[in-house]
Amino acid sequence: MLDVLERIRQCAWPDDDRLGQTTCNIGVISGGTRANVIPDTAFADLQLRLVSGVEPVRTLIEAAIAGRAEVEYLSEHEPVQLETIAGIEQCVVRFTTDIPYLSHWGKPLLLGPGSILNAHTEHEFVGKQELEQAVGIYVQLAGALLAKEAATRELVEGVSL
Repeated sequence: MLDVLERIRQCAWPDDDRLGQTTCNIGVISGGTRANVIPDTAFADLQLRLVSGVEPVRTLIEAAIAGRAEVEYLSEHEPVQLETIAGIEQCVVRFTTDIPYLSHWGKPLLLGPGSILNAHTEHEFVGKQELEQAVGIYVQLAGALLAKEAATRELVEGVSL
């Protein structure tokens, strides 16, 4: 298992000019019963955050394991380009989101208070000042989205077929 994981760690993962590099996290490694016994089985849980299509990454993984392990793909999706709103600070982060599974709800937006570096950690927190700033950002967002919708309606209503 360690040899397979090392090959996976050495993969030249895809990158993207806007989204950056694919990341691969080996989050769980398990196997064996005692330190003085060679394990009969072992497993590892990996999470990859894609910046390319799924197939190139699958190809890299299959080549890295070269038949020495079995892979079970539990969840996969293509990278998501999120909606942006002018005037609201934005950045690209190398983390994943559940947004691809909410695809029938319109154009996706992802924002909120706090640092992405603390998100989903045992030290996750949002300061009071950040929470107060978030209220202003959500008000600004609602106004921008309503104005955008009104402009789109005006444009559509002005078009005759």
